[in-house]
Amino acid sequence: MSLFTIKQGDTSPAIEAVLRSPNGDVVDLTGATVRFFMRSNDGVRFVDAPATIDGATEGIVVYEWSQTDTDTPGLNHAEWRVTFPDGTIETFPNSEFLQIHIPSKIEDN
Repeated sequence: MSLFTIKQGDTSPAIEAVLRSPNGDVVDLTGATVRFFMRSNDGVRFVDAPATIDGATEGIVVYEWSQTDTDTPGLNHAEWRVTFPDGTIETFPNSEFLQIHIPSKIEDN
């Protein structure tokens, strides 16, 4: 299971991935669209937003965080959902979730 950590309220770094088929081949994203989905383990927070394809033939996708995506600390599950030009849909990773950890910041009161 892949783990990505970003501090509470941060919008950098972006999350980036190379999408691979179950047999490990890089997925060609030419003509496809990609969405990034994330939900908190308690089901309170939910992100459903477009991602950027940053290398179609290399399977590279990127999601740039908004501040509200990371405003609540905790552990989250995430995935990339690809719609191919022929209308088929595939979710990555195929057999698990990405884990997104959002640790809290020290408050500067």
